[in-house]
Amino acid sequence: MRKNKIYIMFLILFVASKIYATDLGVGISAWYADWKMESKTLGTFNLEPALFVGPTISYQFEEKWSITLIALATVNKYDQDISANDSVKYRRYDVDCTLNYQISRYIKCFAGIKYLAFDFNSDNYNGINHGVGPGAGIGFSSPIVSSIYLLGIVSGIYGYGLETTDNPPAGSPDNRNFYSFGINSSLQLAYYIQAIETTISAGYRYQYIQLHYLDYGTDEDSKYDNHFRGFTASVAKSF
Repeated sequence: MRKNKIYIMFLILFVASKIYATDLGVGISAWYADWKMESKTLGTFNLEPALFVGPTISYQFEEKWSITLIALATVNKYDQDISANDSVKYRRYDVDCTLNYQISRYIKCFAGIKYLAFDFNSDNYNGINHGVGPGAGIGFSSPIVSSIYLLGIVSGIYGYGLETTDNPPAGSPDNRNFYSFGINSSLQLAYYIQAIETTISAGYRYQYIQLHYLDYGTDEDSKYDNHFRGFTASVAKSF
């Protein structure tokens, strides 16, 4: 159901863009990222990489203004071994909707909404953690040689959300509110193929999210550090 809602958002924006667009880009993006989880109470877990894949759409409606929507979800699940007899599997969702302003030919700033979520399940319990909040950042593009560019972005994000668990482990609540903050950054090489008006890019992306559960022990006990890092690639067609 969550994936369907995201795709409906894309369809609405795509149809509206085709009617009014001066510059429309549609593509697909992928991110192969590992996940390092750190907690004072649970310790450190290094999860094997999972593949995020999803559609992208950008719409330039003025000379310096554009809007971008990117929705990623893991194809395979992250697998966390809790003990010899128990493991938890996670499917993550990462959605960005941003309004962009081109400051100069090579520099832009942006602000928007970020939605982060993961559902989890084990043999004994399952649930979902999802939050939403604002984000803002800056990006640059620098030409290297003909049709090849270096692209970089860095942004800060903040969110507030709810985690709901069915049949939670002993001592854990059914519902937990939380807030989170972090950074997102990437560095990529992009190649523009003028004959087919298509851009291919590849590079590396890092995301850090610090999550704090409210009304749950001390501040240190409630803090969870999450690091995601890995290679990213995308293909986008301009219309």
